This record gives sequence, structure tokens and C-alpha cells, in this order.
Amino acid sequence: MDPRRKISRSRAKGGVLQRTRRGGWTGWSAPRARGNCTRRAPDVRIYRWLLWLSPPSWRREYGGAMEETFALRIVDARAAGIRRRARLWRRELVSLVALAITERWASRRVRALDTEGKAQRMDAMAQEIRHAARRLRRSPAFTVAAVLTLALAIGANASIFAVVHRVLLNPLPYGDPERLIALDYAVPGQNVPSGLTSMSWQLYHQLSDHARTLEGVAAYDTGDITVTGNGDPERIRVSHATPSLAPTLRVSPALGRWFTGDEGVPGGPDVVVLSHGFWVRRHASDRDVLGHRVILNGVSTEVVGVMPPSFAFPEPEIAVWLPARSTRASATFLFLVAGVARLRDRATLADARSEITNLIGALSRVSPNQRGITSTALPLRDSMVGRVADMLWILLASVGLVLLVGCANVANLFLVRSEARQREVAVRRAIGANNSGIARYFLAESALLSIAGAAVGLLLAWGAVRLLALLGPSGLPRLEEVRLDGVVVSFTVALSILATFALAAIPLVRIVPLTVSLHDTGRGQTASRRRHRARQVLMASQIAFALVLLVGSGLMVRSFQKLRAVNPGFNAPAVTFRIGLPEREYTTRRAAIAAHQAIIERLSALPGVRCARFRRFSTGRRHRWLSR
Repeated sequence: MDPRRKISRSRAKGGVLQRTRRGGWTGWSAPRARGNCTRRAPDVRIYRWLLWLSPPSWRREYGGAMEETFALRIVDARAAGIRRRARLWRRELVSLVALAITERWASRRVRALDTEGKAQRMDAMAQEIRHAARRLRRSPAFTVAAVLTLALAIGANASIFAVVHRVLLNPLPYGDPERLIALDYAVPGQNVPSGLTSMSWQLYHQLSDHARTLEGVAAYDTGDITVTGNGDPERIRVSHATPSLAPTLRVSPALGRWFTGDEGVPGGPDVVVLSHGFWVRRHASDRDVLGHRVILNGVSTEVVGVMPPSFAFPEPEIAVWLPARSTRASATFLFLVAGVARLRDRATLADARSEITNLIGALSRVSPNQRGITSTALPLRDSMVGRVADMLWILLASVGLVLLVGCANVANLFLVRSEARQREVAVRRAIGANNSGIARYFLAESALLSIAGAAVGLLLAWGAVRLLALLGPSGLPRLEEVRLDGVVVSFTVALSILATFALAAIPLVRIVPLTVSLHDTGRGQTASRRRHRARQVLMASQIAFALVLLVGSGLMVRSFQKLRAVNPGFNAPAVTFRIGLPEREYTTRRAAIAAHQAIIERLSALPGVRCARFRRFSTGRRHRWLSR
């Protein structure tokens, strides 16, 4: 009997293993009690060291029982004399060395057999893949149709998932972004439940000085300015921000620094922080730009910093940041700026809302226009995403239906192809192929098609993401962050694996007995009822998914038509543009009106221009303090 089984049996019965004089295993006997049998004896320690010659798995399982048996025997050997003790050690040494050699050889043999089995399975799968590639090459129409169908479906899902991942799932590029909140307000008395994102400078100082649930508060606004010098004049978007914005968001400039407290008060130095895109486009990525001066609305301003590429707050179009200057003494009660804040570690959003509402009530005793305002602060991510989240989830579900329709199309092709190869499968089974061999037969083809479809789909998704970045809607938040990354590639690989198993499972679930298969595929036999049922299920599923997509597409087209039918209040073919005049050069209203009148006269004199008018109005850009 295997000594390992004997030792296990000994441990179960409480017995010890008996040996012959030659070191063989003879049987079991109950252990005898010995008062001085302890594992601290030198012989037992030496025996324990010698057990390390055996493999670790053997030692963990049987080492304790062998050590107990040796401890009992060494006590008897000591009582019998030195010769008995020497014979015991000679037998034990021979047994341990032989055991170590045989067990280690057996473990290596087992590992070699496992390796050989794995190598054989890998060779069999590689051979099936080569055969599948030859079969697909012999039927180019089927291969191209299946690959393009899967590529379109997987590419659509990958591109939309890239948008969903970056806009909705990816955290904001700020430190500890889940504790950032957007300061939003409501006026219940005037039927304004939320969406009032502007506040007064007095309220900003009130929150900065007295809010205990907020770790930091920052205020900002946006506008347009004209930059001159170092190139052609250009109209750019600018944000006036308090020096507390960067610490509140926990971001640091890539070059230089952010505004200091002395630069955020009236009369402070004229400084500017550039965005990464503006630095690259206007200053050719010059790392010595710090200390240079740019002309903003006719004012010479010193460059003190450049922000990293991921920073685009509060709008992606922001090119530069200027310090917003206000003090408690000079602050007004007009709603001019928006705000962002960071919660303290143990503060909740509900606590912040309650405290902000109380601070507004205290401020309303001094300023009546603050009366009746309550806080509806919300996470910054929700404020930036807004209602776009529902649209993106619906769009992702729609392209998921596209994937199902594509898989149903390819499944129909696979079903027809598998019907034509039933006799080949039957012959394979007749010559000894088992179910795993048949599974590899179909899995190889579906894997090649899915891998090719995923590769082409990733190329299509890359092109779609590039077009979306160039031509995407300006109202889509975080559009500049959308790109193909490891998560999107992993999602695409998961889709291809899912498609592989789905396509391979269709022929496998319809494996029939060998005699039935040969009879059904015989000459002159028509398709069986089982085959008709499978085709009908696939066709019904395909029609159902396509119908859902058709209805959703019709509703979207109808909504688009209704939006285009809305009268915007101006002639659509008209060409509109904005003009900015530096305040330093046009100090009076009369000078600005004269400049605009001269521009209108010159435009009206151009050939093809019917009329030219100037008006101060908005072409659809919503101010941040009016809505989310």
C-alpha cells in the first residue's frame, strides 16, 4: 500500500507506522505513552531537519505523523542502547533519502505530464485555428459579411462606451473629486426649485469666513477678452477666478504658480495663468513663457503659470484665467459669480446645504435681495453632467441593441453554415472526435471572426471618437477628455469574447446523436423541425431588436424635425460673428460706437453683402448662472 495512505490512516486511527529492519512498511500499532517523548529532543530536531529533503507538499501533509512516529521509536531505542539507536538512525536515513528521491521524481513526473497535456491541448487548438483560417479563406463572402457586421456593432459600442466612460464613469481630474460640490440655489417663493448657480460677492465672503462644513470656497465667472501681441488679435474665453480656486480643486499648474492672495484684491498686480492649449497654440510650448507679458484688452499682463492639459474649468473653451478681485469691503450684493466648494472630511451634502441656507438667512438681514434663497448644492460631477447622463445611457442601450442585431445576423449566417457542415461534423464524431473537439471546431472559427471584427471595430471607434472631438456638440461636458484608453479596449475585448462564445454556442446546443445527424444530412432529406425552430427563434429576435431600434430612431428624427421647426428669431443663413474692442483704446462709449459704425460701413460695401447690422445679443450660449 502507498505509504502516504498508511500515514493518513495512522493519523486517523491514532496509530504509528511500523517498519521492518530493512526500512520497509509493515503495519500499524497503537502508540505507547512515553512521559519523556517530546519534540524538543535533539534526535527529533535532526529528524525534522532531514524531513526538508522531501517535497513541501509531502512534508505539510505527512511530516507531523512521521515525526511523532520517530519520537516514539527513538525513546525505545535510547532505552535499548547505543547500537539500537544507531540501527534506527541508519534505517531512518535510508528511508528518508529514498522517500525524498522517489517523491521528488514523482512530483516532477506529474508536472511533466501536466505540461505535456497542456502543450498537446494548445497544439490541438492551434491546429484548429489554422484549419478554421483556411475554411474562412475559402468562403470570402461569408467571412467579409460576418467581420463587417461585427465590426460595425462592436465599433459603435466601443465609441459610445468611450464617451460614457469619460463623461459619466471616470472621476473628475481633481484631487478627491467626490467631495467637491457646486453651489446651487433655489428661490421657493418665486417658483425656482433649483438651477440658480450665481451668487453675490457678499455671499462668497460669508461662506469663506463662517462655513464650518466647507474646507474651501471659490468663486469664478466667464467672459470674452481680446488678446493682442505675439500674433494676430484674437477673441478668447477667459475666466476670472479667486485665488482659492486651485487649492479648492486641489490642482497645481504644470508650470509656474496660481494666483496669490495679494493678486486677488482690487489694485493687485496684473497677472494671468494660461491654459495648456493656449500655451501650445499661441506660445509654441515655450517653457520660458513665465515672466513674459501678453496684452489682454489692452492691458499688459504677466504670465505666472500654465495649467496642465487635463484642467478645463469651468469650460473647455477657457484659454486664460485672471484673478477675480474682491474684498469684504468692496463686495456687492449683485448675483455675478458662480461658486464651487469642498466638503470637510466628516461633513455631508445635507449638512452643507443646511449651513449655507442659515448663512444666507443671516446675510438677508443686511441685504433684502438675499431673502428667500435656499441652498440646493449638488456634487460637482452632477452639475457638470446634468441631463446629458440620461441621454448617454439611452444611447449606450441603443447601440447595445445594435450589437444584438449584429450578433443575430452573424448567428443566422453561422446557422446556415453549420447546417451545410453537419455531415462533416458527423464524420468527425464517427472517427472519434468528442464534444470538446467539436467545440474547438466551432470555437476556432467564431474566435477568428470576433477578433477580426473587434480589430476593425476599434479602428472605426478610433475614427468616430476623433470626429466626435472635432465635430461634437459644444454642450457635451468633458468632450475634450473622450479617447480610447485601456478601459475601452478591455470593454471591446470583452464584447468580442462574448460574441465568440455566443456564435460558437449556436451549433453546439444543436448537437444531435450521430445516427440522427447522418440521417438528417443525407441526400434528399429536408431540414428537420429542430432546425426550422432555431432559425425562427433567431429571425424573431432579430426582427424584435430591429423594431425597437426603428421606433427609437423614428422618435429621434421626429424630435429633430420639431427642433428645426422652432423659429430662432433670426434668419438662419445670416453670418454672425463677435467683435471685441480693447477698453484701453476705446475708453468712451462714443468711441466704441464710432468704431462699430465704421466696421458696419466697410462690411456693407463688400460684394454679395445685402445688409450688415450690429447688435449686442446671445446666439444661444447660456450663462452659467442662469442654468445648469
